[in-house]
This record gives sequence, C-alpha cells and structure tokens, in this order.
Amino acid sequence: MNRGMAFVAVALIYLAVLISLAVIGNRKNKGDEYQFLLAGGSLGTIIGFLTFFATLYSTFILIGMPNFFRVHGVGTWIFLGVTDMALAVFTLWLSLKLRERIASTDFRSISDLLRETFSSRGVFVYVLGLIIFLVPYIAIQIKGASGILAHVVPYEVPQWGWAVIILFLMYLYSSIGGLRGIMYCDSLQGIVLFTVIWIMAFIVLDNFGGIGKLVQAVAEEEPALLSTPGPKGLLSVQWLIAGFISIVLLPVSQPQLTSRLSILKGLNERRKIPVLHASFTFLLLIAGLIIGLYGAVAIPAKTGPEFIGKLILEQNPVIGAVALIGILAAAMSTSDSQFFALGSEINNALGRFSRKLKVSPIVFVKLVILVFCIASFVVAMKSSQGIISLAVSGFMGTALMAPMVLTAILCKGRSFNSVIPVVTVISLVVFLLSLFGLVPKMIMGLRIDLILLAINTLITILVVLIELKKTNKVFQRMS
Repeated sequence: MNRGMAFVAVALIYLAVLISLAVIGNRKNKGDEYQFLLAGGSLGTIIGFLTFFATLYSTFILIGMPNFFRVHGVGTWIFLGVTDMALAVFTLWLSLKLRERIASTDFRSISDLLRETFSSRGVFVYVLGLIIFLVPYIAIQIKGASGILAHVVPYEVPQWGWAVIILFLMYLYSSIGGLRGIMYCDSLQGIVLFTVIWIMAFIVLDNFGGIGKLVQAVAEEEPALLSTPGPKGLLSVQWLIAGFISIVLLPVSQPQLTSRLSILKGLNERRKIPVLHASFTFLLLIAGLIIGLYGAVAIPAKTGPEFIGKLILEQNPVIGAVALIGILAAAMSTSDSQFFALGSEINNALGRFSRKLKVSPIVFVKLVILVFCIASFVVAMKSSQGIISLAVSGFMGTALMAPMVLTAILCKGRSFNSVIPVVTVISLVVFLLSLFGLVPKMIMGLRIDLILLAINTLITILVVLIELKKTNKVFQRMS
C-alpha cells in the first residue's frame, strides 16, 4: 500500500467514527438546549478525563513540544513536568470551588457568573479577550496542521484546501452533536493523540538502540540541550515564571476547560480527573522528549512542521498515515472546543439579541461557530508575524483575565463596580500593544506580561478587600 492510499484508508475510518460519535451525541441531546450546550451537566470520569486531556493539548503536543525539546533541550521537560503537577492541584481546587459556586444557580457559562458580579461590562471584557486571543491561536493550529498535510500527503491539495477540510469537519460534528458530541470526539482524538506520539517514540528508540544511546549522541553533538537555559538561552527565570503562570491558569482562563469542570457529576470525578490528567501528561512529555532529542541529532530542520514532516516521511506508509491523523486529531480536539466555548459565551452575552431575532440558542451557537470558522480560515491564510505573536502569547493574554474570572467564581452573591473589568481591559490593550511592538516588552528588566498580571491581581485583591470591609461595616450597623 502506497502512502496516499494508506492515508485515505485511515482517514476514512477515522472520519466515519467521528461522525458516528457526533450522531450518538445528537440522539442523547434530543433537541434539548441544555443537553446541546452543556451535555446535561453530568460528565463522568472517563469521558471527562479524555475530553479535558484532548482539548487542552493541541498541535503543540505533536509538533510544538517535540520541536521545543529539539531546539531548547531537557530543561523544557523539567519545567513542563513541574508545571503539570501544579496544574493538577489548581484544577482540583478550581473544580471544587466551581461546584460550590454553581450549586444553586442555573449555570450556563462563565458569562453568567461575570454578569452577576460585574454586570455587562465584565462580560464584554471577557468575550472580547477570548475573541482576540483564541481566534489567532486556532488559526495558527489550523495553518500548522494543514501545512504538514499539504507537504506530506501525496495528493495535490493546497494548504488552504486542507484548512477548509479541517474546519468543515469540526463544524460538522460540533453542530451535529453539540458539547456532548464534541466530548465524544475529543475522547477518540485524545486516545489517537496519545497512541500516535508513543508509536513515534518507540520507533525513534528502536532506531537508536535505546534511550541511553540517544542521550549519549545528544551529549556528543549538542551538550547544551542537556542543561538549562538551553542552547538558545530561552529558559530564563522570567520566561519560566510567565510560562508557569499562564499554563497553571488555563482551567480558569480557557472557557472550554472551565465548562468541562463545571459539569462534572460529583466529588469523585473532580478528584480523579486531575490525577489522571497529570499522569498521562507526564507520559506524553516523556514521549515528546524522546522524539525531540532524536530530531536534534538525526533530522536537520529549520521549523517544527519541517521536522515533523521529515519524521513522518521516514516511517512506513501506515504508520505515517496514523501519525498524520494524530496531527489532524490534535488540531481539531482543541479548536472544536474553543469554537464551541466561544459560541456558548457569546450566546449568553448576547442572549437578548438572539431572542429579538427569534433564533433558538442552539441555532445561534451554530451560527457563531460558523462565523469563527470563517474568521479563523482568513487569519490562518493571511497570518502575519504580529498574528503569530498573538497566537503564541494567547495563553498569557487570556491569563490576564483570570483575576476577574476568579473573583466571579469565588465571590458568590456579591456585586462589584467597574474597576476590575476596566483594569483588565487596560492590561489586555497594553499587552496587545507590546506584542505589536508599540509598547516595550521589557520595563526595568521585567517582562511586561508579568508586570501587567501582577498589577491586575493586586488591584483585584484590593477591590475585593475594600468591598468585604464595606459589607462587614453594614452588618455591624444592622446588628
């Protein structure tokens, strides 16, 4: 079987299973709005873990992470390992707090909590921040995956054609199955992702004769890869702090993750999923490290996609086809959830508008997803260096909204003035200006994103403390 036929065969099987899972999700939804948007609010351990796992890890796992190890060395592995443990602890804590916060409310999205706490201003800032940072992030993923497919698959399909195919498939199963269908598909994609990266790692080890020989070869050719801050000097203290914060805050800054934590069945699910996620992530990191070190000594390449493309072309046709499907799964498993989360948040933010149009929430969410699919395609095909910087810094950008979102989660039954949303939007604007070179990225030797997050957090804490003090005084007068 040649490479093209192998890819078509594996792809058709994979797509048939995806659509079948979406149809199963649609049947369970039974046309109900709550079922379509929140899967009935009852997410079990296995599907919950797999969907959280898959939607968190994008094409970074199969393209970015191995290439990062290839370029910057083992220090990245240590950093991601420590960060992963902290992420698990924060996820557990956040899921328990979310459970307390929404126990007696008709929760539909984070926008609902923000509206209760900050009125419409908080919702506007939140949705604006999501659009600014998530659309470029999705677009760059689509561009990376479609670029590899165009380069490796032996059919004359241009990159924009592959991008259209990926976006169409995501829209198809998302609109058919809703959140439940997406989570079923994510579960499959998570399994494929984990399997593919370890198949590649085993092949790499077999080629080199074991991990010991691989590390020895790296030590002889590029010893700086085995120490920090790495050959490029990237892994500085400030970079590590910024990366640590932005990754740990993902469950509160990324709505697709927050929504999944909010609909877990009970305490058991909330306790088990962070542990499972941390364990499997650690295994992923080991596989990515093996592939990256192999690339450092065996595959000369200038970019991550070029490196992965050459690695795939080294494999037999069936393994190569499975690897390509893994890349496709990685791109879709994050993007579909982010699209749907954007649709849900905007639906709740513009609920009155959709009612005036006499459009059901289900139809409105599908329309919003379609709009963002088109927008992401345009951005992916026309992306500039500024857009790439925006996508790469997306996690830190959304992390700037975390203090505001955490306030809405933790301060149940309290309303605040506009100070926190205003400070948040100012920090977003300044951060954007820094990405496009209009504001210095370093001030007095400190990264601008760390300064903005620190100021944002301190002002948020101060506002909350002042409000609590006022409330205590009112209670004292009443008593």
